[in-house]
Amino acid sequence: MEEYKELVEVLYTAGRKIRTAALQQALNSTETELIKTRFAEGDEELLIDMKPSEILKNELDKYGKERGTGIEIVGEAFSNKIVGNREPKYIVHVDVVDGTRETTHKVGLSYFEAGVLPWSDDPRLSDTCFGIAVAIGFDPVTGKLYSYFSGPKGSYKIDEERRKEILKPTDEKEFNNRGYFNTITSFRGTGVLPVLKDRMFEEMYGKQEAPDVFHREMLTSCGELINIAKGSTRGVMDLRPAVSLIADFLGLEGYKSPAGLCMHPYDVSGAWPIIRDTNKAVIKFYDSNLKEIKPEEIAIRNVKMDMGYIACGNEILFDKVRTSLRKVLGNNYF
Repeated sequence: MEEYKELVEVLYTAGRKIRTAALQQALNSTETELIKTRFAEGDEELLIDMKPSEILKNELDKYGKERGTGIEIVGEAFSNKIVGNREPKYIVHVDVVDGTRETTHKVGLSYFEAGVLPWSDDPRLSDTCFGIAVAIGFDPVTGKLYSYFSGPKGSYKIDEERRKEILKPTDEKEFNNRGYFNTITSFRGTGVLPVLKDRMFEEMYGKQEAPDVFHREMLTSCGELINIAKGSTRGVMDLRPAVSLIADFLGLEGYKSPAGLCMHPYDVSGAWPIIRDTNKAVIKFYDSNLKEIKPEEIAIRNVKMDMGYIACGNEILFDKVRTSLRKVLGNNYF
């Protein structure tokens, strides 16, 4: 990361400014107003008087002008509202082992997320992508205000030899003897994954002692796509658009694929250069109804559409995942 130090600092600076502006506006609102807005019926919302995309753009413009390079903001702010009516008032967590339920209040959030894709003849920047996220949360139950700030989600420089190893066709024996597969879902879907993974493994490899195929769960796919490009991850499966289907299969209630929240701008900024540069990587995009969307149909500057995706390192792996999901979910999706 040393060679990107200046750009990273620019993103952190922009993130601090966005967070400060959001916090100042939030603190000027009373708890009563926030609670009233949080539980209001209809479309009533409390707005933050700020344009975070402009704050970020100004910082990056200054950086670019000083260095003679351009920097593109990939994706717009998801929301500049403290709370909205898209999120449910409550979340129901179900333990798939003992069936216990826990109902919790949903925290209202103001959040800004964007991917940043530098473009330049400078080889240090031409294959690099970053993401930034800022969130301000208010819990109407405790009355506490929360602040979340994440700087660059990751960067990648392609390890050409390792990438060739990852993306080349791989036989089943090698798959069976190596952990390689990361999965991604939303918080609402975490409880459904263990059973799904077990059944998918049985469909993919038959009944045997399972190696650590699905070796961890991530909550962001940008970093995992970057890992594919770097050659450190063999494959990744994003299950966010399929959460409600999986829950239906398992007979669970309260799990719905979040409309409009499946794909984040920093996911796009991670995926797009990988589609561009790793021409053998299989990256399949779907909406929350699991209808495939062609990469060239994606509006890079506007990712507010209801969309998620499944991405895999190579075609053999993708075919295995798609086939097993079809069998496990009992439908013709994917």
